[in-house]
Amino acid sequence: MIHMMKPTMCFIGIPFNVCAFQMFDLQARFYVKYLDGDLKLPSEEEMREDTEKDMQLRWEKGYNKRQAHMMGPGQRSYYNDLATMANLIPIDPVIVKLRDESVKRLHTDLMTFREDRYKIVDKETFVKVY
Repeated sequence: MIHMMKPTMCFIGIPFNVCAFQMFDLQARFYVKYLDGDLKLPSEEEMREDTEKDMQLRWEKGYNKRQAHMMGPGQRSYYNDLATMANLIPIDPVIVKLRDESVKRLHTDLMTFREDRYKIVDKETFVKVY
């Protein structure tokens, strides 16, 4: 997200298969913490090593180059890492669970999944209303 060699350059919203707007907000809050001086970034070398390690894990999972920024099942740990590193309020787990349910419904009932309605009960739980 933050350019390793030019840390005043940040790319918000690159990952896909995510909780988009919540992720954009979290990434922006993370970057503002850095710009305000409240967050110290790892060294360029550490960031490069972390990126290489992350990409190696993706290749081992069978991802191809087009999927280099795909999150899907890995998004929750990404959100938690950002929130923890910058001492930010994290994205509630229920949001990721709702997104996962929506994707599952998309694949099982393409014609009517958009009619589904949910109610958030708490930070962990939702119920389908209809």
